[in-house]
Amino acid sequence: MKKENILKIKKIFIVGGLLIALILVLTGCGNKDNTSKTTENKSENQVENTAKPADNTATKQENSQTSTTKNTDNSKSNTNTSSNNNSSANNNSLTSNNSSTNNTSASSTELVVYREGMADKVPAKEYTSTLGYTIKYATELFSVSYHDDMDWFECAGCTDGVVVGKENVSYSKKIANVSNYNKTSVNGKEAVYTTRRVEGQFETTYYVNSGKDTTYIITTSCQDNTEYLEGRGKIMDAMVQSISIK
Repeated sequence: MKKENILKIKKIFIVGGLLIALILVLTGCGNKDNTSKTTENKSENQVENTAKPADNTATKQENSQTSTTKNTDNSKSNTNTSSNNNSSANNNSLTSNNSSTNNTSASSTELVVYREGMADKVPAKEYTSTLGYTIKYATELFSVSYHDDMDWFECAGCTDGVVVGKENVSYSKKIANVSNYNKTSVNGKEAVYTTRRVEGQFETTYYVNSGKDTTYIITTSCQDNTEYLEGRGKIMDAMVQSISIK
């Protein structure tokens, strides 16, 4: 009986040991699987986390490139705007210069005529004489020619006009032989003038001091009636006052 009991106990221990070993084996494998799964999950998470920064980096690079492109486009836009502004400024500058040139040109081809205190402008040209002076003459009324040592500004088909000559005698000596003169000035130059009526014309003769040993003699002739004297006569007076002696 004792032997049988001992054998039973041994069997029980052996079976128990086998069961325990089996449980341990099974438990260890489960842990290994769990560990493996945990490791795999960690690895996957690490891969995902590693991938996400890469994606974020790519996104940042894209944003950076987009921002750079936008900045470049803005820079180009600003450059174009600046260029356009400079072009506009240059155009404005060029327009201003042309306007100034045109105004100068216009003023040099206009004759200012005063009638009853009112200023009027008539088309004119500036004539440079070989006698050493310049004058503006009304182109709608007169044409210019040189003969008999004088400049003639004559009206076609009429006797009205302006004649300019120069004598090589000092101003003081010249006016010493002129009687009944009145003092005046011609464009800032000292002068005297005389008037007379002859053959239906009203003539005015000016003697102008050139500042040298020469005297300019200017004669205007206009039909002797109020309409012509206030019209064409005033234009000839303006021509005389435009004379500039060199």
